[in-house]
Amino acid sequence: AISYSDDVSYGVYEKDGKSFYIANNLCAALGEANFIRDLTAEELSETEVSHPLSEFDGNRPLLAASYVTATTGSGFVHVGPAHDVNDWALWGKAFNEPLLPNGKFADDVPLVGGMNAIKGKNFGDGNQAIIDAIITRGIGWVEEKTMSLPHSWRSGALLFPMATRQWFLRVQDIKEPMIACLNDIPFYPPTARNRIVGMVSSRPDWLISRQRVWGTPMGLLIDQDGSVLRDKTVLENIRRIVEEGDILAWNQITPKEILADTDYDYTQY
Repeated sequence: AISYSDDVSYGVYEKDGKSFYIANNLCAALGEANFIRDLTAEELSETEVSHPLSEFDGNRPLLAASYVTATTGSGFVHVGPAHDVNDWALWGKAFNEPLLPNGKFADDVPLVGGMNAIKGKNFGDGNQAIIDAIITRGIGWVEEKTMSLPHSWRSGALLFPMATRQWFLRVQDIKEPMIACLNDIPFYPPTARNRIVGMVSSRPDWLISRQRVWGTPMGLLIDQDGSVLRDKTVLENIRRIVEEGDILAWNQITPKEILADTDYDYTQY
């Protein structure tokens, strides 16, 4: 999708036989172009645009967003709900993840399915495939610019923000017993208790799934379709194994061991 601002004035301009939508105060970016007319907010809200790459079928909507400005560019902003929290909230609908945790594009993504978006400290072959497709179709140009991108402070690898499935604890349902337990735990220094109690008191939910290898693991089995195995016997097996072998046991056991004496096919987890 593409986002625009209700607070920005937009217009239609003609150049070289083509029409352009752009914020009126940024029209100089077009060079010599003829102003045709203004665009109303209602027009923009009812407008759909086609994807510039033909492999991506279907039209895309224009969405009003408060974070869009008209200081540079065109006054329109690409919406990537899988990679930006504001875009995710703006889109507000379910979507298939285009990028996988291994840095590859999902197989069902047109043009670049299965290719690397990033590979270590560099962009992958999928990035170049997109650039080549844009240039081949004559809808873009090459311009060298230096950009600051997020990197891992440990490895130096490129980082992409991703919309991922997470687990949350509904704190509002168990707030009182949680605070009671915290009051029974010795804290050093004692004032540290105030911080955690304050956090529990003010939060309705708490994120408990964290993508950190040094964090406490969640004892769950997930099948190849991404569904969690909800079975009390299996959860009890996990609890027993961790209790007997310490938390490090979770990194050593296999689905085969966890699902022993059950009817589940361990190869599916």
